[in-house]
Amino acid sequence: MIKRVLILFAAFSLLGCAYKSTNEIMNSWMGSHISQVIQSWGPPNQITEDGAGGKIYIWQPEPIPLPPEPSIRPGTNTREVAQDRYYASLKRLKIMAHNNRYKMFYVRPNGIIYHWRAQ
Repeated sequence: MIKRVLILFAAFSLLGCAYKSTNEIMNSWMGSHISQVIQSWGPPNQITEDGAGGKIYIWQPEPIPLPPEPSIRPGTNTREVAQDRYYASLKRLKIMAHNNRYKMFYVRPNGIIYHWRAQ
């Protein structure tokens, strides 16, 4: 039994090490040239001025279309309809959250990343 617990603990520890948070990923690019990010991630969706002579590079995921609202099927009871609508609304909220995510790098005129934002 103890052996199984130790094996599970080791497996979860390794998985934890393999996962990087958004903060870790974004911080790892600080001080790098923006061309390295573009080489790794592909071209940004948008580039805008930062107001200080530099630029802001913005990456957003491809939007996922929202599913239609569930319709009431003949012969369904009120509980089933409410349940269908509840799960559909959860799915719609997850998709809207996905569609609103972005990653932004603030870049000096020399191409060096000095700040980032992500949602």
